[in-house]
Amino acid sequence: MAESAGASSFFPLVVLLLAGSGGSGPRGVQALLCACTSCLQANYTCETDGACMVSIFNLDGMEHHVRTCIPKVELVPAGKPFYCLSSEDLRNTHCCYTDYCNRIDLRVPSGHLKEPEHPSMWGPVELVGIIAGPVFLLFLIIIIVFLVINYHQRVYHNRQRLDMEDPSCEMCLSKDKTLQDLVYDLSTSGSGSGVHEEYQLPYYDLVPSDPSIEEMRKVVCDQKLRPNIPNWWQSYEALRVMGKMMRECWYANGAARLTALRIKKTLSQLSVQEDVKI
Repeated sequence: MAESAGASSFFPLVVLLLAGSGGSGPRGVQALLCACTSCLQANYTCETDGACMVSIFNLDGMEHHVRTCIPKVELVPAGKPFYCLSSEDLRNTHCCYTDYCNRIDLRVPSGHLKEPEHPSMWGPVELVGIIAGPVFLLFLIIIIVFLVINYHQRVYHNRQRLDMEDPSCEMCLSKDKTLQDLVYDLSTSGSGSGVHEEYQLPYYDLVPSDPSIEEMRKVVCDQKLRPNIPNWWQSYEALRVMGKMMRECWYANGAARLTALRIKKTLSQLSVQEDVKI
């Protein structure tokens, strides 16, 4: 197989050398005129007493076209001359015996031609940038995620620490407490010392313990008095919001009072802030 490959590579070289010499044979009356790719001074024409040859072949991965004359003495062996042989993978050769019969175009051999080499569009700096860009972006995302998680953890631990250090927040630690329980605990705990104030009904200091409707109408409608809200409610956000909402619901003018929808939204916001159920 190695000998066959060497011979296949040798044949195109011989054809090129023959084309370079013009391949002319002895000039005579019956000389054959052929197209010649290397005969620049003879108008690309050569004369021979043998045959016209056209060949297309692949040499070093490049395509070559040759048209030349083959002298009669070189048409050996008879009937199947060496110069007229073809190879399916390397060359396609045709010999003919009429004037300019080698001007025909032959089929390109099936052997693969070497693809032209294109210079790389990317230099070392560009390649480093392409590789380092995604790596840097991934590293940056990891740092951001780490910082966000760390921030939330610190906020959570700080809040837990403050809740544990503040005695007034003991009532807020239970997750099953409702907003009603929270308001009751805060409103009955006084200044937060844990000593509960005695519960009193609204208007306990203005009407008897079992007032009549007329007595309540006189206090509420005629005198327009409202229950007293202790000042220390302002020290707790939940009580402060509840006290403000209660006052706005007690306006004598019905049009100025809060709507049910506004009350619902305020209570929902308070529930989220205090992390309790309504």
